Amino acid sequence: MGTTMVRCAGALILVCLVVTSGCGISDAPPPLLEAQYTSMKPLGLLYGNYLSRFRRPPKSEEDFRKFLTTVGADAVRAARVTDVEILFRSPRSNEPLVILYGKPGPPGPAGQPWVAYEKTPMSGVRYVASTVGAVAEMDEERFRSLFPNAE
Repeated sequence: MGTTMVRCAGALILVCLVVTSGCGISDAPPPLLEAQYTSMKPLGLLYGNYLSRFRRPPKSEEDFRKFLTTVGADAVRAARVTDVEILFRSPRSNEPLVILYGKPGPPGPAGQPWVAYEKTPMSGVRYVASTVGAVAEMDEERFRSLFPNAE
């Protein structure tokens, strides 16, 4: 009986260690998921909201920012955005995002346009956002086929 108790106690300690250490699994979301919920998804949805409301894309960053702080303020709150500045920066590099003003980009999911992308690729891919809140990773070949005039 002593050996069984020692084995059970050892197994219990091992289980406790595994549970408390998390088996090396991070609670942090994967990078693409993080991008979807921190800046790029809300940015795309809010851009789509602008398009829906005015039947045209924002003319400039100033135009879009004005919308976000006035008539679009309720949509910003609904998107759980607490700092509008986050919307304009890459969640990975913190560089400014390229947002397409005056004319939306090429068709994306469900035919809705891509409207923003990371200026600089990381590990060979860029995140791209659409007006329906879709965020995708694109390798440079696919990205260049859709955005041939990109910086």
